[in-house]
Amino acid sequence: MSLKLFNQKRVIVIGDTDKTGVSGANSLAQEIAPYASEVKVIIPDGEVSESNGKDIRDVMNENYQAGIDHQATVDAFIKKAESATAFEVSQDESEQDEYDDSDDIEDDQQENDYIPFPVKCLPSVLRNYVNAGAKSLRCGPAFIALPLLVVVASLIGASRVLRPSRDWKVPAILWGVVIADSGSMKSPAMNLATATLYKLQAKAHAKNKEVIEAYELRKAIYDTRMKEYVKELAKGDGQPPDEPEKLDEPRIIDKVVGDVTIERLAKVLKNNSKGIPIIKDEISGIIGNLNKYSGSKGADESVLLEGYNLGTMQVHRKHDPNDIFVTNAAISIGGNTQPKIYRRMMDSSYRDSGFMSRFLKAYPRRTVKEFPGEGIPDEIKEALMTLTESLDQLQPMEPEEGVYEPVSIYLTREALQAYKKFHRWHNTEAATMTGDLAAEWSKLEEIPFRFAVIFHCVECVTSGKMTERVNLETIENAIELTEWFKNESLRVYRLFDSEGDLQESPQQQLQKRLINFVRRKGCQVSVRDVQQGIKSIASANDSEIALNDLVSNGVGEWVNTQTENPGRPARIFQLFTRSTGLQSTNQPETSVLRESVDRSTQNGDSQQKLESEPIPVQQEAQSPENLSDFMDSLDDDIPF
Repeated sequence: MSLKLFNQKRVIVIGDTDKTGVSGANSLAQEIAPYASEVKVIIPDGEVSESNGKDIRDVMNENYQAGIDHQATVDAFIKKAESATAFEVSQDESEQDEYDDSDDIEDDQQENDYIPFPVKCLPSVLRNYVNAGAKSLRCGPAFIALPLLVVVASLIGASRVLRPSRDWKVPAILWGVVIADSGSMKSPAMNLATATLYKLQAKAHAKNKEVIEAYELRKAIYDTRMKEYVKELAKGDGQPPDEPEKLDEPRIIDKVVGDVTIERLAKVLKNNSKGIPIIKDEISGIIGNLNKYSGSKGADESVLLEGYNLGTMQVHRKHDPNDIFVTNAAISIGGNTQPKIYRRMMDSSYRDSGFMSRFLKAYPRRTVKEFPGEGIPDEIKEALMTLTESLDQLQPMEPEEGVYEPVSIYLTREALQAYKKFHRWHNTEAATMTGDLAAEWSKLEEIPFRFAVIFHCVECVTSGKMTERVNLETIENAIELTEWFKNESLRVYRLFDSEGDLQESPQQQLQKRLINFVRRKGCQVSVRDVQQGIKSIASANDSEIALNDLVSNGVGEWVNTQTENPGRPARIFQLFTRSTGLQSTNQPETSVLRESVDRSTQNGDSQQKLESEPIPVQQEAQSPENLSDFMDSLDDDIPF
């Protein structure tokens, strides 16, 4: 939504009668206020509930059933707004936020653990645009990079999947949220990141208008012929006339949606086989409306979760016996929010269901707002627009009419081994986590593959060489970027967790302390080292038990080292690290693991177009919640 729409206008913002609706209305007013001549926020009469409160539609329906027409309801809202106090822009929002005392965040804490966004991991076209945009807006690159990644993911959508094994598919679908205070340039950054996508939408809208006009003309002709057919049929004279051929509804193409009901979203997905992104400047507007009109708790949420992983979407409509049924549904979600609003979302049921854990989070550090620069150079804008249009041309296969299947791409052996090392290191960290953070770590396992699909497709369309194998450099960049988002998840949970779910048991605290101790010792320690170095471990027996617990959790292993006494090897605990990964210290890496590709694919593989040889359609399986189940059998399942 362009905020210029509100220039010098008098605006009334009507919130829902629940806490998310109130905060969302105030948030929207905060964004609009600098542009409008006056903004007023009103809430329908009644008590403000925790969730599922009334909105303007509910009030209008209730009044209409009571004999009050819609215009009278609108007039009542306007009259209520006339007596309301004009909204005033607040820098700290303390007057709007009942959670203000508990929501204070230490600036130095946010500064100390923030890592700059690794722009170098992005493909060149994206990297140039993010750097130029950040320089122009005088903001951190993460403000632009995360929504831009969501946009690019949506352009690929269900057209491509990465197959680490035969029955495991990973799509280019991302959910992302930028968390930042009002006035931090998050909205201008979102506008830059989505600019090319909305240009595609504008072109699609113009074509849709032509399609609808042509359909309406054909529909008028059909209706006329149908009336004549009914008259002739009623006469019953001679041979009955031929019934006019029924028209199919026009196929409306969309590239992006904002405010949308789940029923409408399902219809959009039916017409757009690659999927659709939901982009909204204030993401609480998406989350706050979930389940409101579905009639059952969690229904809308479950539909969106299907779209995160190319699931099946089925929506029942009240007045239509035909269900909307979509396979390989692809839904990317992107947006912004303010810290205090994000905390409320963290405290909601969407946190318990794992819905929020699927969002990649960026919480850039606070900086002094500066006067914007000269803008992004035209050649960089044009390069991104060319990339956007090229990615938009990627389409899934259609083995039979109306049935769409994504084209498969694969990893080189070298790339797969790099991921395996990441997987071991990642789960070494996960061994000390509980609750929401452990759930988030299970979702982050797969993110390198999603980034790899995006980076691979971008490089392919940029170079004009469509290859079907993701190389080592691509997966390494994807892993490094994932590590950055992992650090952001830790920061966000540490700064915003108010439920105490991150509190650890004494055993978990000991394990984390022990892991940190072993790292400081160079990732190798003896039983005696632990006994002497950690005061809470009093004996050699306790030390060995603690280290055995780490071995049981897959954090490390026991290795034998030769001592000065011949024939008497000593046992040393070895902590797994990103560099050791799956490689045991007792088993050196073989030459097979160092091969980047199989000999049968070395010649001409980089020039092969994906469309040139259709890949046989195989029985699909959902990606697992726990990727560890696949790791032991991956070597046997790689299709090369």
